[in-house]
Amino acid sequence: MKPTVSGLAAAWCKAVVVAKPEDLRNHRLIVMFFDLTSMQPEDLDRSVIAAEDFLKNKMQPADLVALVSLGDTLKVDQDFTADKNALIHEVAVYNGTEGQALRKRHGELQPG
Repeated sequence: MKPTVSGLAAAWCKAVVVAKPEDLRNHRLIVMFFDLTSMQPEDLDRSVIAAEDFLKNKMQPADLVALVSLGDTLKVDQDFTADKNALIHEVAVYNGTEGQALRKRHGELQPG
């Protein structure tokens, strides 16, 4: 696994492409925050769809996006990156289709 800008990305996730601190200058930095403690499933689905729409259609080449979620703890799921595919893959975990991966990310399942 490659190191991340902040060093806080979840240890089990693969940080595919991350920016170096000097690469952050002159970029729009965007954090997508998902509060998993209070969102209803349909709200979470809408949030995932909106995030995927932004990543696929509105994200600009100069944008760097990070994904953060709050479950039992605050997790940096993907550090700042311009890699749309990595971001789309990580966002897909939130919508329940990969529920086991999400629960594992927040410590509800033990690796087996």
